[in-house]
Amino acid sequence: MRNFLAILVTPFFLFGCLKEETRDKNWFIENQVEMEAKIKECNNHAEKLLEADCVNALQANREIKKENQKDLLNKWKG
Repeated sequence: MRNFLAILVTPFFLFGCLKEETRDKNWFIENQVEMEAKIKECNNHAEKLLEADCVNALQANREIKKENQKDLLNKWKG
């Protein structure tokens, strides 16, 4: 009976471990090292560019760059 239960339950655990959680834009903004790694991965595999994580990482990167530009402009203006 234990073997049957183990065989029945194992695929569910494996499937759950294989599927990676989708991260949103704000998560990537707060975790910039992971954002940069995800962008590099997406750029190396064009088929991934439309996946949610790639889109979110790229959007986060654009937002960070935009904020940095605003900060530089404000410092320059004095």
